Amino acid sequence: MQADPATGATDLSVLQPMLALVALHFAVLIRMYLARIGEMNRERVHSEQLRLRADSAKRLRDTRAADHYANLAELPLLFYPAVMLIWLLGFTDPIYLALAWGFFAARLAHAVIHLSVNRVLWRFLTFIFGAGLLAVLWSRLAIQMLNI
Repeated sequence: MQADPATGATDLSVLQPMLALVALHFAVLIRMYLARIGEMNRERVHSEQLRLRADSAKRLRDTRAADHYANLAELPLLFYPAVMLIWLLGFTDPIYLALAWGFFAARLAHAVIHLSVNRVLWRFLTFIFGAGLLAVLWSRLAIQMLNI
């Protein structure tokens, strides 16, 4: 790991975009439950009527937050281990930081679009942009790991 010779501290900066994404995950979780509980109360939907995701889609009008919460378990699943490997192997550098923050920014934009105007083309473009950044990050990491 890269350590400051004077203090012995490791560079934790690459973990910041990961923590920001975790914060986004929890923000969407809170948004999902507030929206769901509010609509269930307004529409008098009992929780037992929502046993399956398909039931929620039939009974509730606005499932954007729940849909997005599920989406946050997709691409980020590949982001978290990559960031941890970068940090553990001491590969943190400005390129990895830019890729990691870029991925977070793409996920944040995707969340804002999905939870507000919900324009499919905009969502798709931000998703593909984030996926591209993640592919570059993993490709670079794989090359570096093979050259150790």
